Amino acid sequence: MPLGERAGLGLSTSTRSGLGALLGALERSTTAPAPRVGITLPAPATVEADPAQVIEADWLLEPTSRVLHFATLDPGDAAELVRNRWLDTAGLGPVLLACGRQAHAVAWPDPVSVRQVPRCNGCADTLGYPRGSGAPIEDEACLQRLTERLGVGR
Repeated sequence: MPLGERAGLGLSTSTRSGLGALLGALERSTTAPAPRVGITLPAPATVEADPAQVIEADWLLEPTSRVLHFATLDPGDAAELVRNRWLDTAGLGPVLLACGRQAHAVAWPDPVSVRQVPRCNGCADTLGYPRGSGAPIEDEACLQRLTERLGVGR
């Protein structure tokens, strides 16, 4: 059964819509690929993963845009995101993204998106990352800033 139906969203999941692309990506994504730039973090669905570190490294997709965004989540929301690989905040209020936008749903990027989808220019500028494509953990140009923000070495 498609994720949108399991989640009770009752929404159109056309592959041409942002939500359809997001839900399709979630259906295909079950594990996090090994990052290409030399920092290794546990897959987001593991107990050992610190959700804040994984969100910092991978960023998130939201259904109304086709770019990766950064969001700081409270521990309960982060735990739900880790469990389900997506977070719907209906009734809880929107998630504030680093660029200033508000999102009512966010999800982990799938293995293709994490490497190819553009980063939100507003989020990148706010956090001091270079503009470009792919999650910070997948882009050599982001390595120095990512290690500074995570407080880890190579």
